[in-house]
Amino acid sequence: MKTKILFILTLPPPIHGASLMGKYIQESKSITNEFDCTFINSQTSKDLKDIGKGFFKKAIVILKLNFKIFYVLMFNKFDFCYLTLTSNGPGFYKDLLIILILKLFRKKIIYHFHNKGVHKYNSTKINNLLYEFALKNSKSILLSPNLFIDIKKYVAEENVYYCANGIPEINYEIKEKASSANKLLFFSNMMKLKGVYVLLEACNILKNKGVDFHCDFVGDFLDIDKNTFNKKIKENCLTNHVFVHGAKFGDEKHYFYQQADIFVLPTLNDCFPLVLLEAMQFSLPIISTNEGGIPDIITQNETGIIIEKNNAKALANKIEYLINNPKIKNEMGNLGRKKYSNNYTLPFFEKKLITILNLKKTIN
Repeated sequence: MKTKILFILTLPPPIHGASLMGKYIQESKSITNEFDCTFINSQTSKDLKDIGKGFFKKAIVILKLNFKIFYVLMFNKFDFCYLTLTSNGPGFYKDLLIILILKLFRKKIIYHFHNKGVHKYNSTKINNLLYEFALKNSKSILLSPNLFIDIKKYVAEENVYYCANGIPEINYEIKEKASSANKLLFFSNMMKLKGVYVLLEACNILKNKGVDFHCDFVGDFLDIDKNTFNKKIKENCLTNHVFVHGAKFGDEKHYFYQQADIFVLPTLNDCFPLVLLEAMQFSLPIISTNEGGIPDIITQNETGIIIEKNNAKALANKIEYLINNPKIKNEMGNLGRKKYSNNYTLPFFEKKLITILNLKKTIN
């Protein structure tokens, strides 16, 4: 008989790394053919801007979610439960209610972390106790060995599995670029923690040095105000260099990747950004930071360049270096494409996850 698993995971909307991976798992024929799967969507927000807001309305949604989980557990016998666990903040406290129900039914749990923050938020006595309760006698899946430090206080390494994310392969044609300028691409939510202002400052440095470039910012505005950002562009005389496009999806999204020469993500807080895998798929060299699992994704000076966080000068220097060395830039992009094909495709992710969920010690 097939192993029976209750998958409690986040699904779009909103679209972010964890919800996309949840969608891929739910729609995976490989996974659903291998196991007897029941899926429950634990998402309680329909928009990224709503996360952490609307307490009373969300409380009702959370109660309904927990009742559904309780009901499913009452009338089904599962070998174990898979839970996409939020590592900190309000999302962690919401997930604690789910964990409480799972432990009430004495269910074995394997957590899949798509974010980090346990190490940062366990400083208070109450949070420390809550993490001990949640992670005791459980298994965990991390996206990178670099992320183990986040949970090592509560989980022994023999109870941890590593499974890098993967994304679907896109068939695309190489199109002629619309302009001859060196095109930089930032593709993520417009948030301070994504390093948006660091990149804008780097653009100002490049402009003052007379470097010919064109930088596209693509993403939904969250904690950055669009009007304020556009005002900063004008104040720094960057209107001929920096362009803001808002959120893009599907073919429009792919168009920006196709037109780009260098992908830039100077993030200040991240785990395993899917946009880096997308950039590699489009053969783009990447400049990003030493953050989360990014050093696993980027092979330093081979598929891209890793810089220290919050350093606009270093970022500008590395962008200028790649612009001035097109052969190296193109070689990095090609090596990145090979690394994506060998490590970060969706079938590779599915195979790895199936292997982990089939391991006998996972359910013992």
